[in-house]
Amino acid sequence: MREKAKTKNIAYLTSSSYNYGGGWIRDALLVKNIRASGEKIYFYSTFFKPFTGEKVNIDSLFFKIGDVLLAHNIPNYSELPVLPKIEYPNIKYNLNRIPFLKDISLKNDFITINLENITAKFIKNIENKIISNISAEIKEKKEQEILDSILLGSGGKLKREVKKMENKFKKNRIELVNTCSVLWSGIISDMNMDLTHIATLQGYDMIIGAYPQDYRENVIDKLKENAKQTDSFIAISKYYAKKAGRELNIPLNKIDVVYNGVDTTLYKPKNVKKKSDVFSITYLGRITPVKGALNLVFAAKHLKEENYKKFQIIISGNIDRNDIDYLNVLKKYIALFGMEKIIEFKFNISQREKIALLNRTDVVVYPTIYPEPFGLVPIESMACGTPVILPDHGAFTEIIEETKGGLLCKPNDSVDLSEKIISLIEDKDLLKRLSETGLKNIKEKFNASVFAKNILEVYKKMS
Repeated sequence: MREKAKTKNIAYLTSSSYNYGGGWIRDALLVKNIRASGEKIYFYSTFFKPFTGEKVNIDSLFFKIGDVLLAHNIPNYSELPVLPKIEYPNIKYNLNRIPFLKDISLKNDFITINLENITAKFIKNIENKIISNISAEIKEKKEQEILDSILLGSGGKLKREVKKMENKFKKNRIELVNTCSVLWSGIISDMNMDLTHIATLQGYDMIIGAYPQDYRENVIDKLKENAKQTDSFIAISKYYAKKAGRELNIPLNKIDVVYNGVDTTLYKPKNVKKKSDVFSITYLGRITPVKGALNLVFAAKHLKEENYKKFQIIISGNIDRNDIDYLNVLKKYIALFGMEKIIEFKFNISQREKIALLNRTDVVVYPTIYPEPFGLVPIESMACGTPVILPDHGAFTEIIEETKGGLLCKPNDSVDLSEKIISLIEDKDLLKRLSETGLKNIKEKFNASVFAKNILEVYKKMS
């Protein structure tokens, strides 16, 4: 019998923000299904411990935002030693008398004091004060400083945090680490241990895209340098493999393309009653300019001008305070076009509400201005049996080719978008065919088990 290929002791490093996004959902789904396959994998997060509908445990949190802010606001903070757990032998004490010290435990006549956790509240208070006093201008500068430190690895202000991660990796005997982004390559390559590093190619350009041109060029130069120290790469689409390979000078033979997956046990067709006489259109995504919700508003105007009256639009997704001005622009045009009763907003919905919404709508429109490296919304929609309309750019072109579950429109062209919507309003057979074909191909090619299996094959190849 052929011996099963052994996988190295592996870890996945994800990154999260206050509002979890598609990247985090992808990573959590991946780890969950790798563990379900019987393989052991450590799951580490950075900055924040995110909330998600995925039931998956995080083993450790690195680069806690409080520590990161302290490192960039207190001189020489990175030079402070990493405080270990300290054990004092042969001391007995009734710990119930000091309940406020929850990070002290007693076992076998040893008192264990976790100094890192004891200082957490103190650090949190400082963190909150720092954040509350940072203006938008200073915040952008701080973000650049933090990104610089991440790119510099142990040579930057986050040296202390790098050491914490290295200590944990050594304790867990990590041999292979898959990071969520090539941005972490500098930190991983600086660790004093023998590690196989696989970097995921997804969205680094969107992270640096808001910064000035000269700064973006400096970041790209540093990423090119760090990429040379990375053993292998996983791109989430053929489009992004070529884009990143070209921009970062990565040979294509070092890049494996593995499409993202969707949990088809959650995202699936449900028996939901729809209004048969009203065609329902849904936009689902962040309410931010690059996602293109305004294109849908203008497409609705064209539908109205063509005397299509029985349609409804729901614009749903997360919004933060940086995008309030964009939301006001959307509302201004909706009022100008007299469509307040046609277009409805739903913000920050839960996963359950999201799945219900995908099942109630006739079509999902995702008219992004920026070419997406992949995009989870289209495959989540098709998993629910709902066709999609996507701009013909980025990874969307190949997603439609692979699934046959939707239509492509001209990018940033609201007239063409409206025409594609009209074709589905008028041709119910086409709508049904796209629904059935998309659902079938998602189940076969994009389900979470296939996703995890394909990633594990890359890991084993590097073992």
